[in-house]
Amino acid sequence: MYKRQSITNNVQLENGTAGGPLSDSYSTDVNQISDFYIVNATGSIKMSTGATMRYLVVVQNLGNVWDRFTAATDPLNEEFADCVNPPIMDPTGENRKLDNELLELDGITPLGTSPWIAPGETWTFYLQLTTPNGTPANRWNCTDVDVTSEVSGLVKTETFHTATIQPPSDPLLYIYNIDYPDPVACEDTMNYTIYISNQGTDAYNTVVSNIYDQNFEFISSDPAPDGGSDNIWSLGLIPWNDYARIDVRGRILPGVVDQKLITDSVIVNYDDGSDPPDVFADTAVTTTVVNAYPDLDIQKIASSSVVRLLDTITYTIYYSNMGCGTATGVTIADDFDELRTVVVDDGGGTVSSGVLSFDVGTLAPTDGVQSLEYSLVVI
Repeated sequence: MYKRQSITNNVQLENGTAGGPLSDSYSTDVNQISDFYIVNATGSIKMSTGATMRYLVVVQNLGNVWDRFTAATDPLNEEFADCVNPPIMDPTGENRKLDNELLELDGITPLGTSPWIAPGETWTFYLQLTTPNGTPANRWNCTDVDVTSEVSGLVKTETFHTATIQPPSDPLLYIYNIDYPDPVACEDTMNYTIYISNQGTDAYNTVVSNIYDQNFEFISSDPAPDGGSDNIWSLGLIPWNDYARIDVRGRILPGVVDQKLITDSVIVNYDDGSDPPDVFADTAVTTTVVNAYPDLDIQKIASSSVVRLLDTITYTIYYSNMGCGTATGVTIADDFDELRTVVVDDGGGTVSSGVLSFDVGTLAPTDGVQSLEYSLVVI
């Protein structure tokens, strides 16, 4: 989805000899792309009246313009609409109504319109489900979250599937490892949100460990990791019906192959607080695509800015790959004035119809700054 706009560039040339300006104008279509992605999830909720399940909803701006969003739950699912291929519990059981509300990240304030979100950035909020009186176990609920773009009016929907269960006798942690942006560019910042929901009994001595991909470099996290570590968080007690969240920020290291999948694994260890305790471990793994694009830089320098007839000008071209992907089929072409200059040293290039070309071939980021020289005589 995009909005098409047009920009106009006016060019004016002053002709001092003939007198009077010459002008022309050029129009260019600009495509403003508005698109976004919603991260959904699956979980469970106790059948007990007043029990809650809180999902973290992540909306990522995939467009190339700043955008603002609104979100709402689909009223059809509040009226026992059927789920399509429910992934959990008894598919023959009827869809159970769960009260729902969308909340800001404080968990209290009703959700409003998002701030303006930059391309690649995210908007996060909570979908909170509550069990009404009389809800049986071993049923399921589907709640749709509709998100609307203010820029384009585009609407997208994701469905959150939730099973109703008997109150567990042990801790029951749901671990979500959310990556964004995805895909991510090489050497750009990368974020992970680790979100934990406890739908069972109290979880004690909770420790979160994050096994980063070798191509990911940790920068910071909120909360900060344990002292002397960049990937371990001792959270302690997570009570029943409670939640925990860790936001990790890092960057993708250079040298990653284009379209490579990097993997991030989260392991959560905890126990039930008994003596001796029953120990549990859960894992959440996410993969992210890396776009490793080349980014070529070129600079041309002349040996002199003032020349006379029959003078020789030597040009030096410096070029390099400033990106993180290898460029292939690279050529450099210099269009010179063959009426006023003649090539006396082609520097290994090829001259044809006033163009001096150089076949560079493959240029990797690790090649550093390269150069070539050639000379022309003023005639």
